[in-house]
Amino acid sequence: MSQYFYNTLIILSLALWCLGFSYVPEKISLHERKQLTFSYGVFQPGNNWATSSHEVNRELPSTVYGTQIKVRYESYDLDFIDYRIGVDIQGIADKDLLFSAVSLAFDLTNDLYNKKKHRIISVGTFAYSPRTVIIADDEQLEGISYKYGLSFEWVYAIFKTWSMKTMIGYNYQKLGEYDSTYFFDPSYMTIRGIEAGVGLNYVF
Repeated sequence: MSQYFYNTLIILSLALWCLGFSYVPEKISLHERKQLTFSYGVFQPGNNWATSSHEVNRELPSTVYGTQIKVRYESYDLDFIDYRIGVDIQGIADKDLLFSAVSLAFDLTNDLYNKKKHRIISVGTFAYSPRTVIIADDEQLEGISYKYGLSFEWVYAIFKTWSMKTMIGYNYQKLGEYDSTYFFDPSYMTIRGIEAGVGLNYVF
C-alpha cells in the first residue's frame, strides 16, 4: 500500500481519537447539579390581614408574622432555564384567627451571578393550595388559594454535597371559594408582603 494510504489512516485514527475525547462530559460546578432544597422563614401577611383579623379579634392586632417551610427539587435538565418543583407549608397564628396552607409550588430560576462557591439567583414562584384552612373564632373554614412570588437568593457552597442559602422576596396570595360565616368571609382576603428565610441545599 502507498505511503499516502498509511498517512490518511493515521490522520483518520487521530481524528477519531480526538473526537472521542470531545464527548467526555465537561466537569460541572456544585451549583449546576440536581439538588433538594430545604428552607425555613417568615413572611408579613400585610395590612389586609390586620383589617380582616379585626373582625374576629375585635381589636387591632399587633404586627403578626407567618412562618413557612419550603421543600424543592431543583433540576438542570433544560439548557435555557432552570426550574424547581415542591411544596410550601405556611401558617399564621393570630389571637382568634389562624391560617394554614399546604401548596404545590413551581419555581423558575435564573442565575444573576454564578462563580466558584457563590451564586445569586432570581426566583419566580407560582403555588396552588387545594386546601387552605382559616379558623375564625373556633369555626373552621376551608377553601383554596393561589400564590405568586418573586425572590432573590444568595447560595454559598460549603461542602461537596451541601450548600447554604438566604432568601428575601415578596409574595402575593389570594384566598378564594370559602363558605363564609355571617361575620367573616376569607374569599376577599389577600396575604401579601415581604418574606425572608434561610435554608440548606443537598446536592446530588
